[in-house]
Amino acid sequence: MAIDYAIVTIGGKQHRVSEGTELLVDRLEGDVGKTFSLRGAQLVVKKDGVITDPHLLAQVEIKASIVEHLKGDKIIVFKYKPKKGYKRKIGHRQKHTLLKVEKIAGTEGLGTAEEAEEVAEVSKVRELEEAES
Repeated sequence: MAIDYAIVTIGGKQHRVSEGTELLVDRLEGDVGKTFSLRGAQLVVKKDGVITDPHLLAQVEIKASIVEHLKGDKIIVFKYKPKKGYKRKIGHRQKHTLLKVEKIAGTEGLGTAEEAEEVAEVSKVRELEEAES
């Protein structure tokens, strides 16, 4: 079953991604065209339901490539203290990276979202039983 979208953390911020989407994130190291993978989505939404189990989400791999490096709009900061002759004007342009999500993989063998949650529940019970032994 195909994945509709996933929530992934990049640079400390959460982004909603699906295959083929482009997103603007804070500057990442790497050359234009470099492909890399992100592991551990926060949430996966499939056509038949939602997967939230951390054990299953650890299997999800999001492949993305760097399209280009950009600079954001200029922000002007002006400080002023009356009657003191103090004025300070500074500007800032945030550096960004444009990413293209190529593929979201790792949940093909999980079946439907309900089946995946059932498998996760069974694995949790087994872990608890092993911990008690």
